[in-house]
Amino acid sequence: MKSEEILKNLKRIREEKGFKQEDISDYLGVSRQTYNKLESGKSELSIQKLEKILAHLNVELSELITQKQENPNKEILEDIRQIKNKIEEIEKKLSNQL
Repeated sequence: MKSEEILKNLKRIREEKGFKQEDISDYLGVSRQTYNKLESGKSELSIQKLEKILAHLNVELSELITQKQENPNKEILEDIRQIKNKIEEIEKKLSNQL
């Protein structure tokens, strides 16, 4: 697996777990800009830092190097959530009018 793919997976996992780059950079004791360079491959990510990040994310190395298929229905699910919210808003307005 190429390092670009590992870094892409690292970003995906971080986002899935709800962490911002700033959260990880604070944990590592580096600036957000420095962490951004590490995650984007513009600076070399040491094994020690990678191990700290994985521990903070509660992720095994095997998960990082395993390809995960993007959810092709992600956009559809988001559309459904938005429609559901609109329906709930309309129902609420209608019940207030009665």
